Amino acid sequence: MVQRFRVTRATVERWVDDGRLPCERDHRGRRRFRQADVDAFRWLARSTRNLDRVRSERKKRQEAVRQVRLEAPELGASDAARFLGYASPISVWRLANAGKLPFTLNERGRRRFARAELERFKARNGAPKRGRPNAVCGESVSVGAGLSEAATPSLARCLQPKRARVGADL
Repeated sequence: MVQRFRVTRATVERWVDDGRLPCERDHRGRRRFRQADVDAFRWLARSTRNLDRVRSERKKRQEAVRQVRLEAPELGASDAARFLGYASPISVWRLANAGKLPFTLNERGRRRFARAELERFKARNGAPKRGRPNAVCGESVSVGAGLSEAATPSLARCLQPKRARVGADL
């Protein structure tokens, strides 16, 4: 099978585990494939419509697994980030390091966040704020409107004209 499809052994095992390629085991536990199953699988693998169907089914299974994981009493950092609405687990790690989000360590030393604590945090703080809070470039704000350039260095940088690159033909 590995030589016929020009894939690794792990890929064939994954196809079998996913149920895409049926096989039987012999008395020594080795996988045995029927020629009809291999031919049918080869036809499925060549058909793009079937590949799209297989991919969509895989995505549905993955989403179902994610939903089950989000219902668990304890969540990992990635699932906690998804539950709270953050784009990355790094945000959850920062909250945990700052002491704003309690966690426990599992037997492998990974952070686990209690679902009840995450729900309390979400109720208390609401949805996460998107974007950079101190970014003011692109807004039409005049410096003379009560803002000094020394008080707002990022605003002063935004108001400066863009310099031409050295050696660039404009």
